[in-house]
Amino acid sequence: MSRFVIGGAIVIVLMFVLSPPSAFAADQTYAGVNDPVGGTGTVYGVNGTSWSDTGLSAINEIYSLALDRPNNTLYASGTNSSGQGLVYKFNTATSSWTPISPSGGMALASAYSVIKTSSGDLYTAGWKSNGTGYVYKYGLSGWDDTFLPNVKNAGVFAEDSAGNLYVAGKDATGTYGVVSKYNGAWSSMSLTQNVFGEIYGLAVDSADNLYVGGSDSSLMNGLVYKLDGTWDTTGLTGYAGVFSLVADTAGSIYAGGQTDMGEGGVSKYTGGTWSDMAVSDGSSNNTAWIETVTMDTNGNLYASGEDYTGAPTLYKYGTQWSDMNAPGSSGEVFGLTTGYSPLGPVTGVPEPSSMAVSGLAIGLLGLMRRLKKARKRSPTAL
Repeated sequence: MSRFVIGGAIVIVLMFVLSPPSAFAADQTYAGVNDPVGGTGTVYGVNGTSWSDTGLSAINEIYSLALDRPNNTLYASGTNSSGQGLVYKFNTATSSWTPISPSGGMALASAYSVIKTSSGDLYTAGWKSNGTGYVYKYGLSGWDDTFLPNVKNAGVFAEDSAGNLYVAGKDATGTYGVVSKYNGAWSSMSLTQNVFGEIYGLAVDSADNLYVGGSDSSLMNGLVYKLDGTWDTTGLTGYAGVFSLVADTAGSIYAGGQTDMGEGGVSKYTGGTWSDMAVSDGSSNNTAWIETVTMDTNGNLYASGEDYTGAPTLYKYGTQWSDMNAPGSSGEVFGLTTGYSPLGPVTGVPEPSSMAVSGLAIGLLGLMRRLKKARKRSPTAL
């Protein structure tokens, strides 16, 4: 502020220093890359074809990303080098990360997933120091425990059009994969004959049918089941594991994982039939597995993972696959978000300030090995 005297009058001139524009925006694609060589997890944003590091250094393994476009906010969950579960929020307008965690007795052992629902509610899931699964919701008084019962190692989320929230985990013995439903209170969505050893993916189609993807108890056979009143297999074959599911707005389901041939695979389920989408850079499939599949609001499909050389991969499908030249030189693209939801955009409701989620993580991530490639996706029972 400066003062000048003109004709006996004091004129006050306010001068503002404008900050340079952020390199990031709420309508970008964000990728979390886990590098086992460097022991780091990095979140990148892409502007056109150029990837930029968002500057998050606190999380060494990125498990989940969620993008709230109306509020210019990105959320990331994972663990740090000391084995602490963390959730961070990123303001895309100011390019700044902020840790968000509960206090006192709410300390978490792992923050495995994070979701911003279509109504604007923020949830995180994972497990506590004794392996007990949890789901926390952020409310007016801060983080509230939803008291998820009889579940270990809570993992991925899905949401239906009625606002019901679904979360996958392990049963109380840590033996089988289970799904629970939350609409103010929890109920079990008991799966037929305990067919899943691990559940890695959940999705809800436009008719509110729930799909569950994962592996059987041997962790060598990929499965996708559908709930439309009763649980039924969808008949997917040829997969060692299904690691991610996503629904498009037309009702089709996409599954990503690893095939029986040890390659990254993506398949589409429409009208009761699966079709192979043959992930390729235009000449061959060099992906070892697909960790995450997602969509964008224009109907494009994305598939991320790792190739045979141990480098991260990310492909986009419009009318054909194109290589997005994933950032990073080693590791895998685990977390991936465009802000897409088959239910439409997130309502522009910001969460209250002063949040945090952290805790001591002593859980182990499930390990699946195919063609001498070790992969992590879902926590095993403790």
